[in-house]
Amino acid sequence: MILRPLTSAATYRGWLWLIVGGGLVMPFMLGAEVVRIAIWGGPTPTAVMSVVDPVLFLACLPVVALAGALLPIRPASAFLARTLLGATGLTETGRATGWADRSRQAGWLLIHLGVGGVLSGVTLALVPFLALVALLPVLPDRGLASGVLAGLEWQAWWGPIIAPVAAAGLVYVVAGTGTVLRRAAERMLGPSAADRLAASRARERRLAERNRIARELHDSVGHALSVVTVQAEAADRVFDTDPEFTRRALRIVAETARDAVAELDQVLEVLRDETTHHAGPGLSALPRLLAESGLRLTTRIPDPMPELPVHLSREAYRIVQESVTNALRYGDGSATVTITETEGWLRIEVVNPIGAAGMTRAGGGGGFGLAGLTERAAILGGEVHGGPRDGRWRVSAALPLRSAP
Repeated sequence: MILRPLTSAATYRGWLWLIVGGGLVMPFMLGAEVVRIAIWGGPTPTAVMSVVDPVLFLACLPVVALAGALLPIRPASAFLARTLLGATGLTETGRATGWADRSRQAGWLLIHLGVGGVLSGVTLALVPFLALVALLPVLPDRGLASGVLAGLEWQAWWGPIIAPVAAAGLVYVVAGTGTVLRRAAERMLGPSAADRLAASRARERRLAERNRIARELHDSVGHALSVVTVQAEAADRVFDTDPEFTRRALRIVAETARDAVAELDQVLEVLRDETTHHAGPGLSALPRLLAESGLRLTTRIPDPMPELPVHLSREAYRIVQESVTNALRYGDGSATVTITETEGWLRIEVVNPIGAAGMTRAGGGGGFGLAGLTERAAILGGEVHGGPRDGRWRVSAALPLRSAP
């Protein structure tokens, strides 16, 4: 565990991140040197080395912070922190949009270039020096080693011992710095409160759209499959004895399947184009729905249907469609459909006897379809109730005629 930083790839990737910071700070230091020469005079014999002057380095840091606040560096900084430093939680990072975000990215650039500049300088100076010290016993005596180590009273055999220890110390310093800065990156470059709120709202919108499409598929395709199943089974039973009924049932199967394919295409178009709005059928399509349902129906509905807002007519149609589908699946083949318009409310009631297949469902209290109906009605400010009563399954809905879309 103690030796892990020495062998961990994360340590050396973090070291590379620090060296990148040292490289990025050099243009700022060269710019500061140009300004110094322009103000205080021409180059001196040590001008080449002045770019590593600590005073010059400190003087350029405010310019680094200003650049971090003004330039769109946050995505690039997050990429480097994620790939080299190993920071996590930066996947939703976008460009800084406010001064709070800009101050965080400026602070991060200042840390990257400041700490990176210092440790890069230490690396460039110390690593060659330690290599020289480690090779003291085998270096030829040409004055190089004595010139570098003059006045330190070195013994040649100390080098191979001290150099690896000092190099390991440098690795531990780099590893510790990387660990601290990795945690800091997650706070300074990670998504801000505004980013998290925007992402949460986007997820909510996607979830709501998926739920809406799931309801559309459940109501339209589920109903179509139920009608196809009932009509196909009826046609099979009377295929030899009642050819006319069989032909009529097969026509209904074909028409229902075509309608289902058309509605499915509309839903898929919505998935391909977010700007497309799928209205779906309304109450004007209800007579055909009931005629092709395969149920023995008693209907009490207005003729003609009342003119309603598109969204209200669509949801009312879906409520009747789902109720009829449930009557097909769980009833005895008959149902009563009642639609009335009273006192500013559109009231829908579908009642069917509970068949053998519906006994288990009656005890279970409904399913996904009823939950979908409740959601539809709640969006419009209405309500839906469904459940068994006196051997019958009853679904009743009340939708306000002035509901908001």
